[in-house]
Amino acid sequence: MKRLCFWILILLSFVSFSQDDDQKFKITRSDLEISVYDKDSTANAFVMHEKGISFVENKSFKLVTIIRRKVKILNKNGFNKANIEIPIFGNKNGSEGVGNIKGSTYNIENGIITKTSLKKSEIYVDNKGGFSVVKFPMPNVQEGCVIEYSYTITSPFMFKFKEWYFQEDIPKLYSEYITSIPGNYEYNIKLVGFLDFDSKESEIDNACLTTRAGGKASCAVTKYVMKDIPAFIEESYITSPNNYLSRLDFELKKTKSFYGKTTNITKTWKSAEKEFKSSNFFGKQSNKKKVTSNILPDSIKLLDKSIEKAKDIYEYVINNYRWNGTYYNGNSTIREVKKDKTGNVFSINLLLKNILESQGFDTKPVLLSTRKNGFATKLYPVISDFNYLVINLKLNNESYLLDATDSYLPFGELPFRCLNGYGRQFDFKNGSNWIDIEAPNYSIHQYKFKLELAEDNTFFGNINSKTTGYPSHNTRRAFFDNPENYYASYREENPIIDINKHEVLTKQKNDLSFEELIEINHQPDIIDNKIYFNPFLIKFFDENPFKLEQRTYPVDFGYKDIYQYSMEIDLKNHLKIVETPDTVNIALPNKTGSAIFSTAAKNNKLTIFFKIKFDKAIYEPEYYEALKSFMSKIVEIQNNTVIILEKQ
Repeated sequence: MKRLCFWILILLSFVSFSQDDDQKFKITRSDLEISVYDKDSTANAFVMHEKGISFVENKSFKLVTIIRRKVKILNKNGFNKANIEIPIFGNKNGSEGVGNIKGSTYNIENGIITKTSLKKSEIYVDNKGGFSVVKFPMPNVQEGCVIEYSYTITSPFMFKFKEWYFQEDIPKLYSEYITSIPGNYEYNIKLVGFLDFDSKESEIDNACLTTRAGGKASCAVTKYVMKDIPAFIEESYITSPNNYLSRLDFELKKTKSFYGKTTNITKTWKSAEKEFKSSNFFGKQSNKKKVTSNILPDSIKLLDKSIEKAKDIYEYVINNYRWNGTYYNGNSTIREVKKDKTGNVFSINLLLKNILESQGFDTKPVLLSTRKNGFATKLYPVISDFNYLVINLKLNNESYLLDATDSYLPFGELPFRCLNGYGRQFDFKNGSNWIDIEAPNYSIHQYKFKLELAEDNTFFGNINSKTTGYPSHNTRRAFFDNPENYYASYREENPIIDINKHEVLTKQKNDLSFEELIEINHQPDIIDNKIYFNPFLIKFFDENPFKLEQRTYPVDFGYKDIYQYSMEIDLKNHLKIVETPDTVNIALPNKTGSAIFSTAAKNNKLTIFFKIKFDKAIYEPEYYEALKSFMSKIVEIQNNTVIILEKQ
């Protein structure tokens, strides 16, 4: 009787999706009169209520997902939320289907609540490159309206249990997802993101599926609920949004037939290592020392094993072999790279590995997922999560992560795209393990000004500019690719200074730093013999990059940063200091960052000093408000600082 009552409740919830049920999703006048979302005044629309249920149909044994949503459109900028799109997954073995689509739009017109229903003729399928999307625009959408729609997805793919996104780019008041998973299927269930459930309830039904032969399976029925979900708005300093969008993911672990046979789907690391070892694009290409033993010139081969020799080998590879722009497409072999002088990420870096090993160096390949690709799953092996390969060189108790795809990269620095937390290091004799992938040192942006006042009332002098680490990568690339364009762009980007001479001091395109010397003039404001002067002729931040009311994902700079700005003004005997700003000291919580601004006068010289320090590469969401305030003060210092000097 208990089981019967349970399934009556579940079936009633199914009916509520398939019929026009005003009990669960009743549209009220107060719904329609809402003009702003009180928890986020910037929202253009928000989900008032959404509900989904996924279960296995008894007769067809297909996965059925029923979804219903009620959405408030606050203004014209939210009209796009009334254009509904439902992606359809398919491959050579079959395709999902979408049906039972229903929808209505509610407005207040002349004081009366009106309802406009979706017509079948307004529903269509958009096919693009083998990928299909069912689309329909909700009718009669106006500012302040409420839309309600429902649909059913039927899928033959039990390996791809329907994921559920609790979070999207508009807020949600309430999101509920019910899963009914037969005991024949065991999934790894993962909650992604930083939000937690408001409630989670589970029950077991002991006979949810039956076969004609009399086989039975139990189902685990779980109800997940989140409330007051903030919008996920993509902002600066983020990796892939899929790392943080709050959602439920399902990875099929094993299946069990009604007759007792068990099939493991999710691999163990032991089985994954075996598969990687035998793969032609990875394992087999990792051991080609004989193919690469005669590549190096004698001037490098005859050197003793040392860090200098390793650097020479790295330089030889980056200068003689070209990356073709792909990560692993084409599966080019070491022999092909040796012949063609070009290859993908895997083959270029495995070439480097083999050359280093042929010279007696200890190296290990490391698989990782790039920032745009998202985090690789750590709970269990998912081979498709990895899309990149680098080499870990171990020498004299030090480790050097190497990537030979970019001739602008210094030895021991990976491309920015690789700074995604961690990677899986492989030793085909002793197994594999996770290693951290992070920038070991601070990246530095530095400007040093030395100025004095000329007779024509302009400041003149020079700037010594230097960047190290990751900020220098793109700067070096821009200069060495096209010096003339670099010089021209620099002038355009710094219009308040007149550049008389510009010299780049860096000679090698993959040096650890990029340094330049610039001779300038600057015209300050002069009123009644007084000089009003903002010393920040170049700004680190033109505006605060943090603007959200709430951010539910980390601020990921990728590396630790130091910004340093100094200016020395030679007052000589014809300038007097009238006014300088007070010293400013600000800090982030838990000693994770700081900024100091100060001025000092000594030996007839005025010195302005400004330093910003970020001591973490990644700041968790709880730091967001502090970071936002910190950056606001930094921008204010740069924009509003005024020094007043008087001519004698």
